[in-house]
Amino acid sequence: TASGTDGNANPPYQDPVNTALPVSCLEPSSIIEKFDGTSCPLENIKVGDELKTINIDTMEFIKTRVTSKTYHLVPNLYSLNNGLIKSSPTHKNIIKRDGEWKIITSNQLRVGDILLDKHLAEHKISIIQII
Repeated sequence: TASGTDGNANPPYQDPVNTALPVSCLEPSSIIEKFDGTSCPLENIKVGDELKTINIDTMEFIKTRVTSKTYHLVPNLYSLNNGLIKSSPTHKNIIKRDGEWKIITSNQLRVGDILLDKHLAEHKISIIQII
């Protein structure tokens, strides 16, 4: 197995063992957009980085600073629309359901829910796979 630290005294990353996967809500190779417009894999994000997120009340992008970085073991990942997003069961998603925007975890998602991409374009969930 591979191991190492991210240089910020965070728990070391380890390759998956058995069926448990080390993730921090999203798959480590997920591309994350920083507030300055650059992007990188989640595994390269450091404490202090400023990321772009969405304010659910205004539906506008806001800046959020990374204050900690952890990995936890999860039994599986939720893959949406053939890998558009791969997340842990407890990852929080901003979705539209029944015409209303809300925040729910991946294990509460349904086919037909609407997700937003980094350009605020809406994508209907057509496939949810547990991998």
